[in-house]
Amino acid sequence: MTDYVINPKSGRLVKIYSKKYYQLVKDKFLDSDYDDRKHNVLYEGPHASDVKKNMKTDDNSTLHITGDKIIKQRRKVTQDELIDNVIVHAIDILTNHMDKLSGDLTDAEHDEIIKNLVHNALVGNE
Repeated sequence: MTDYVINPKSGRLVKIYSKKYYQLVKDKFLDSDYDDRKHNVLYEGPHASDVKKNMKTDDNSTLHITGDKIIKQRRKVTQDELIDNVIVHAIDILTNHMDKLSGDLTDAEHDEIIKNLVHNALVGNE
């Protein structure tokens, strides 16, 4: 059983269901640049709450005040959105990779191949 996927940004292995894995899935779903996580401070200084009132952000992020900083965070993805995303990727995988699923494979081998293909598609390795 493969417990890792390849990080499309760094090429390193990422454990499935780890914090990094969920960050990659969320970034892929929201079509966000992973490097934005490092540059999320939009304002640092006094009167952050007054400054925040005049700022706008896109639909996939929200503004939060922490101390004297205004930071941009990715919005929360609902469970329904994630389920729909998995279904779309699973359908694409089944239609595009039928050659890998044909032959004399057991049910467990089919499950493993589909699971690996779905995990890789969710993080952006297609």
